[in-house]
Amino acid sequence: MALFTSTIADLKTKSLILRLFERCVSLPSSARDLQLRLNFTTWLAEAVEYHRTARMEELRLAEIFVQLVENIYGESSDTEPAQKRRRIETSEGLEIGRMLAGMRAQRVTSLHQ
Repeated sequence: MALFTSTIADLKTKSLILRLFERCVSLPSSARDLQLRLNFTTWLAEAVEYHRTARMEELRLAEIFVQLVENIYGESSDTEPAQKRRRIETSEGLEIGRMLAGMRAQRVTSLHQ
């Protein structure tokens, strides 16, 4: 996890790390372990705020967060995964995008002061 925000991580390395986390959070038991043992949501937030994180990486981190929450605190199993994904993309995805844009604007403002 620390490699993602390190100065030696290039785009390929960061992409591999994100792919690994995408796979980990796709499994409910693994998602729970990441959260309970490593406080993964805090790491995700810090990785989004990191000044070297690209916009596309921020979006992938947001998707990882949504999938993590889905698998830990998900709805009952009678809801189809496609329905969950569609709902998240239309409502929460827009909220996450706005949140990331606001964080980016705050970062730029603080750098210019």
